[in-house]
Amino acid sequence: MAIQLKRVAPPESREATVQLFWKMRAWPFETIEDYFRHWDWRYSCTSEEPAAVWIAVDGGQTVGHLAVNFRHFQVEGQDVRVGVPANFLVDDAYRNAMIGPLLVRAAQKMVRRRELDLFLAYNNAAAHALSMALGFKDLGLMVCLLEVRRWAPVLGRRIPGGAILGPFANAVSKLRKQTKVGAKRDHGEALMVQHLTGEELAAIDRSHWPHREGMRWSGSGTYLTNRFLRCPFRQYRAFGIVHKLSRRLEGFLVTEGSARLKIILCGTNEDVLSEAEAVELVADARSEVEVVVVPLLPQSSLAANFEKAAFLTRSGKDADTVMQRSFWSAYWLPEHSLASAFARTEGWKLWYGWSQH
Repeated sequence: MAIQLKRVAPPESREATVQLFWKMRAWPFETIEDYFRHWDWRYSCTSEEPAAVWIAVDGGQTVGHLAVNFRHFQVEGQDVRVGVPANFLVDDAYRNAMIGPLLVRAAQKMVRRRELDLFLAYNNAAAHALSMALGFKDLGLMVCLLEVRRWAPVLGRRIPGGAILGPFANAVSKLRKQTKVGAKRDHGEALMVQHLTGEELAAIDRSHWPHREGMRWSGSGTYLTNRFLRCPFRQYRAFGIVHKLSRRLEGFLVTEGSARLKIILCGTNEDVLSEAEAVELVADARSEVEVVVVPLLPQSSLAANFEKAAFLTRSGKDADTVMQRSFWSAYWLPEHSLASAFARTEGWKLWYGWSQH
């Protein structure tokens, strides 16, 4: 029987899709019940609108799957609907049946039908090569920038007796930062860091933030709460940067980890502070932080700003395994009214949190 490609609503494909993912052991869970729980969370919380789903079927059996999650961004003050691929999987027995390209091409047509303004892919090397073959623009391998804030425990884990070198390494880092950055703005008098509950994150007010050039997220706080703070499998925290007198929100961050603080996403009122300054304020407020890790789009102005703030580029040899194999690419129509703005990818404010993960 010929393989059929179908676009379905997520609930229609739940049983067959989970069985496919269970068969392939595509998620790191031990029971099929956890697979169903993970599927239910993904399809209720990881997209800003109900996801679009394609399945490949052979004789009633699902042998391939691709979802498109939706994100809301703004470019030059205009709303942009972005699609991000998720849960892309083909049964091993069908890897030579060209199902993968058919699934990606079906999702890519959402741009041609004007269902999407932009298709933004975050892939491993194999899926990235497929995107390149289908005409996507290569945005490069995710770059990890980091700042070591407490060298003693870091060196102690890497070198026997290395903790004793911590004070010297801290002094060198401080001198390097002062030399590279110079005098930095002191936000301590005007701004404070607050832990945000799910309700507070859902209610964040950014209406007073100015529109800037480039592409930045413009979705709702409710989505952030559902996606991150209600995730049943990982623990994220949300922080707000609040003006002490006006009580207005001037920045927000979603983070993962404690000693090793990964910045999942960040947004700021750029008239008040930069993203790098927001990250430093949160790290300063948490005494347990040893290392701050910031995964970003390579060759972007955002990454350059963190480099100017004396963050180090993490070597590929020591990079996080997920980051190390993750590439960004994008597809848009050349005749789109914002095509020239899309092409200025160095101005895109893309964070790890906008991927499917």
